[in-house]
Amino acid sequence: MTRSASRGPLNRLTLASRKRPSATPSPPPPTTPTLVQDGSYLEALGLKLSNAVSKALAQPTGPPTPSEVAWNGRRALPKGRGDTLGALIGAELEASALNPHLHRAILRSLHRPLSVLLSNLSAQLLPATSSPQFVAHPTPATPSSAQLYAAAFATFAAELLESLDARGLFLTDHHGVLGGGTDSLRGIREGLESLVGRVINPLVSGIRQELVPLIDALECNAPVFASPLSPSKQGGPNLKGAAVHTSIVSLHNAIHVHARNLAQYTTPPTMTSQTTLATLLISLVWHGLVALSHRAPTPCSSCAATITTQQTAISTTLRWMKTTPPSTPPSVRFSIKLPPSRPPSPPTPQTSSPVMDARALYNVFNVLPRPNEDARYALAREAVDEAFGGLAALCALLDYEAAGDLENLEGVTADLPTVIALPVLFRIFGRGQESGASWDVPSLLGVTEQQYRDACLGGFGRAEECGPTVARRVLDVVKERHDARCERLIHWLEGRANLGD
Repeated sequence: MTRSASRGPLNRLTLASRKRPSATPSPPPPTTPTLVQDGSYLEALGLKLSNAVSKALAQPTGPPTPSEVAWNGRRALPKGRGDTLGALIGAELEASALNPHLHRAILRSLHRPLSVLLSNLSAQLLPATSSPQFVAHPTPATPSSAQLYAAAFATFAAELLESLDARGLFLTDHHGVLGGGTDSLRGIREGLESLVGRVINPLVSGIRQELVPLIDALECNAPVFASPLSPSKQGGPNLKGAAVHTSIVSLHNAIHVHARNLAQYTTPPTMTSQTTLATLLISLVWHGLVALSHRAPTPCSSCAATITTQQTAISTTLRWMKTTPPSTPPSVRFSIKLPPSRPPSPPTPQTSSPVMDARALYNVFNVLPRPNEDARYALAREAVDEAFGGLAALCALLDYEAAGDLENLEGVTADLPTVIALPVLFRIFGRGQESGASWDVPSLLGVTEQQYRDACLGGFGRAEECGPTVARRVLDVVKERHDARCERLIHWLEGRANLGD
């Protein structure tokens, strides 16, 4: 009895009596939606993108605004449409970022709508870029309706490039593949960049053709005018009221208009527009360097003496009038005064100094926009900064020439090409012993002026190539005509000649 009674609790402790509750089955792993596998999602996405492309290139609806551009009965594309299309594409790619297979499929599906977009853009742009109003517009400062109409297409392409670049679609990975994957959209990007170039390059070329003759005219002496320049945005000197070349005044008036146009043409930034802008700025600075460094010495000694004599006579007369008591007016004070038989002599013409013109030109150029500060355009911006550094160095060298300070010659000319510094140094050191005229680089090289300009003064790159050769040849000639005053010049030429070794 005891044992049977005791079996009750023991039976309760057996394994059979301890049944565990059945475990809840785990959910199956998520599978890829069949919507992607059967292609219906990608088909719907393709229709969505095609519809977005059609809306992006459609003519604006509603009444036109007073500031809207129209050409040949067609209205220009409004700003912001490229950003809208790029935001739509970027949103679809960001939504599929966690699904690499879907992401690649979307990248492949972008080729068709973007290729259609590129073809339609080119077809709509061709009539405008082929019209005489675009090709041969006489006044680049005031763009024609065809040019503004074409610029709207370039703005659209730039907005799309900038929007997709910001989302990393057109950026290259460490394998050099666009979009960070195997699906490359390089052809679409190159097509958009080419479209921007078809519009921007002719417009910028027209601006260059208008400004370069004004800059080249700085090489010749001309009557001076009061400068309208205030301090530059980079902190340059205040030249307002200073005596400057007539071309500086013309450049001041023209560049302010061109600066607004350039900012419109190169915004948003693209690789093509920033490279074109950098090329323009470097070319303008180079022409300024050549013109100011090769300006013939002004015959200002006699003019300055005449002006000083006149100012002294006027000051003496004014002092005499202040110290002498007034005399009794003559009886004929109220008689009719007849004009003198001899007209007054014209004022003595004055010429501006290269130093003031160089500073004024630096201030004028600072009004123009610079390449964007984004890291993608760092090379273009560095090249422009180096060019402006050369212009600043020329200002310092011309100050050096005016002051006659012979110290730190190598430091002052460190950022200047040899062919730019030589004419100024010849005016300082290379005076002929008999005639007093400064040496001429082409004559020392045994070539004509035009041959020398074509071979050595074509740009920064050509000047850097020819610099050591020119320095060695000039050094040999200067040593033959050596005198005590040319010691510093010979030492400088030896340093420049060794740069090519």
